Amino acid sequence: MGKVSRYKVQVDGVTYHVSVEDESGEVTEVSKQEPAEEAAPVQPTSAPAQSESAPARPAPARERIAVSTLLPGNICDVLCKVGDEVKVGDTLLMLEAMKMESPVYAPDDGVVDAIEVKTGDIVRAGQTLVYLA
Repeated sequence: MGKVSRYKVQVDGVTYHVSVEDESGEVTEVSKQEPAEEAAPVQPTSAPAQSESAPARPAPARERIAVSTLLPGNICDVLCKVGDEVKVGDTLLMLEAMKMESPVYAPDDGVVDAIEVKTGDIVRAGQTLVYLA
């Protein structure tokens, strides 16, 4: 078996982890992500007072989302740039495959973290095109 790409897919609010063999496109594994159980609220016993100068806690880091293509082809237009805020369904790129232009959509809301291709690049099936954070 060759290189395997892993994808996080959401269908009707349910998240699945999907592994796909790059060369053949064969799905090698699908697993459902179980929602985290809600914890009961914790009653503090005695919390030390925070001073006004205490730094705020950073927000937890979000998992990076790799946006890939299912078809080999040519990148004919890059419609986003690093730092752009995108919503699920926004068009990120246009891919020419089999003499047809196909949009590549954002699979989730996020911020464009990295763009791995440029206009004119030839891409293979399963190749990561953009990362969202």
